[in-house]
Amino acid sequence: MEHPPKQPTIKQREDATGLFAAGNTLGRGAPRKFAGPEPLWEAFCDYLAYIEANPIQVEKIFSANAGIVRTQVNRPRPPTWKGLAVFLGVGSSVVSYWRTKRKDLKDVTEMMQNAMFAIKFELAAAGLLNPSIIARKLGLAYKQQISATTTASPQNTRNIKNLIHPDDPDPLAEMGRSCHSTRRAES
Repeated sequence: MEHPPKQPTIKQREDATGLFAAGNTLGRGAPRKFAGPEPLWEAFCDYLAYIEANPIQVEKIFSANAGIVRTQVNRPRPPTWKGLAVFLGVGSSVVSYWRTKRKDLKDVTEMMQNAMFAIKFELAAAGLLNPSIIARKLGLAYKQQISATTTASPQNTRNIKNLIHPDDPDPLAEMGRSCHSTRRAES
């Protein structure tokens, strides 16, 4: 029985085609969208210009002497990481990767984070965005911790036992009522 000719290994095929030769980036995944921090910062500035030029349109209805008046009001669009991802045409996981794994982009993504924080905070402080929502998103929500300590006195413990255990004397019998009479009747 004759065996089919041996197929070359992947490594042998790559070496033969030069596909993965040193310096060749062809075939090693998609090229980087941003080679360094400067192009990413420029794209972020373009994103900020875009959201400023394209505010959210909200219809407001007013009552006036002439009747009901409808008007469009421009509300600022807050910058977000997901909005930036959509603007750049990448997934939010890609932006997350840039922020956490790409050391060459660490400083610029931190500057972008600070800029987004400042813009949202200032717009909320001016009343142009919902302060409660923005405070939560920025991690500024007011948190109040309440703690209480209770102790049980021997007197209270004895009364609780009396109410729970049907064989103990009924503490309400003195008042002409009984906790145990209905329970005993059901048994």
